[in-house]
Amino acid sequence: MIIGTEYTKHIKNGLVVKNIPYKIHDRPCDEGCCKNDKTIGVRDRLRVNWLLNVFMPSKNIAVFDYKYWSEELTFLWREHRRKNI
Repeated sequence: MIIGTEYTKHIKNGLVVKNIPYKIHDRPCDEGCCKNDKTIGVRDRLRVNWLLNVFMPSKNIAVFDYKYWSEELTFLWREHRRKNI
């Protein structure tokens, strides 16, 4: 069961993508108190990898706020995936 959403950042080679959403899952436990699981969605993980490895280096962008993901970036990301699949 998802109990909340928080935000994290990824850093690679001095490039930063911030405000990446991840979900917090309530994990049932037999012993009583357990840590909650945290997961980033597959689509978000693929987008962040593309930003860090392709888009940001080519545009000389050091910091990207994931909250500003746009339709234009979706188009560029899909084009890149289409070429590399």
